[in-house]
Amino acid sequence: MNGILVVDKPSGISSFGVVRQVKSWLRTKKVGHTGTLDPFASGVLPLAINEGTKTVPFLTDQLKEYEAVLKLGVETDTYDRTGRITAARDLGRFRMDEETIKGVLRGFMGRIEQVPPMFSAVKHRGRRLYKLARRGIIVKRQPRVVEIMDIGVTHICLPLVSFKVACSKGTYIRTLAHDIGRELKCGAHLYQLQRTRSGPFILEEAIPFRDLKSLVERGMIEARIIPLSQVLGGLPELCVAGELQQKIQRGGQILVRDIRESSLPRIDKEVPVRVISSDGDLIAIARAEMGYGGPVEKEAVAFRLLRVFH
Repeated sequence: MNGILVVDKPSGISSFGVVRQVKSWLRTKKVGHTGTLDPFASGVLPLAINEGTKTVPFLTDQLKEYEAVLKLGVETDTYDRTGRITAARDLGRFRMDEETIKGVLRGFMGRIEQVPPMFSAVKHRGRRLYKLARRGIIVKRQPRVVEIMDIGVTHICLPLVSFKVACSKGTYIRTLAHDIGRELKCGAHLYQLQRTRSGPFILEEAIPFRDLKSLVERGMIEARIIPLSQVLGGLPELCVAGELQQKIQRGGQILVRDIRESSLPRIDKEVPVRVISSDGDLIAIARAEMGYGGPVEKEAVAFRLLRVFH
């Protein structure tokens, strides 16, 4: 049982809580996720099962999409509705027409700097920020560059503003909500959050968490696990067979002399590729060490193995 299980996480349980339950139900020790959702948030939580955990570093870098609700006029210490109110303002004192709100959100498009919230798992001198925050300790955090690919208002019913956002990994939607409130001068916090996409995995294909245990008990869960051969389908593919396949499965690097020029995918140097066996199984993920059409030295490494699957 290896691959990705896409779960629709409900509000009220942590991502680790979902992982712990799935480990118990599947009776396996190796289960991981491709990006944490806060306990109050819901939506797409891809779980990597057994050998699938080796794909996690390649999945966490991919685009994520959310549907969120912002509450204007109130700030909290966690930047969401679970926190303690730190400021409250009368919206009647501020310009809150539709065009103003839409314009402020559009201003966050592109590469922006975000300061991680104190209530986060980011470490400061080896300690999690949220542990310091619970003790009332506030420390200076370094801003991080993230990218907002798309953002837009979907509905306004003040003090609530619904919006959609597509963003890079590492983006804190709570911080985005807080920063939007500061830009509007009235303050805000994240009132509701649902992740609708994580890389290639979408909400419509996710299994509701409440259904998982029943699927396991009825022996139907394995059919819902996306096999390794279908994971990372957006990467270039290198097909191998025979002695080279056996060499790779033993951890041997792929040299120029190992492969025919006609089988080389047209890719640039440093690009990761999926290495597929003659049976169509994913046996490795490798990184191109030379670009297509580059100089050929028979003993040079053509593709350096990053992960090998068994």
